[in-house]
Amino acid sequence: MIMIREALAFHEAGHAIVALAMRKLKLLGVTINENGGFTGVSWLAGRDNFEKLCFFIAGNISENLFSNGYSEHHSTADRAQAQEVLLLLSRDRNIQCQYFLFAAKTVQDILNNPLNVALIYKIAAVLMAKNVLSVEEINAMMI
Repeated sequence: MIMIREALAFHEAGHAIVALAMRKLKLLGVTINENGGFTGVSWLAGRDNFEKLCFFIAGNISENLFSNGYSEHHSTADRAQAQEVLLLLSRDRNIQCQYFLFAAKTVQDILNNPLNVALIYKIAAVLMAKNVLSVEEINAMMI
């Protein structure tokens, strides 16, 4: 059975992989912790709104893909940030839906890439063992 901590590790690993795949985003690090409950953070720098949208939805998609559908809904802040980005991309609800669908397809393609699947499992395992990963440590896993 997938535990909450493992689901969160997959969630944050998904953010990390998508950030690394995006050309205009810069991943700074990833963490999970148990401060009065489980929480995770992926630090990011970048200005491209579509890529940010992909980043914000990646955690939930990854959690669902790799946790056998187990989800503790670690995505509350992610959803709020994704909604803010959608408003920056367009005020038109139909266009926002098109952006969201295209972002979800983009993220699924990135996360389902066989090379990325192996890396997601590596990142999640290390996060569960040590709670924090720098971008340098993640890059070293890619070699």
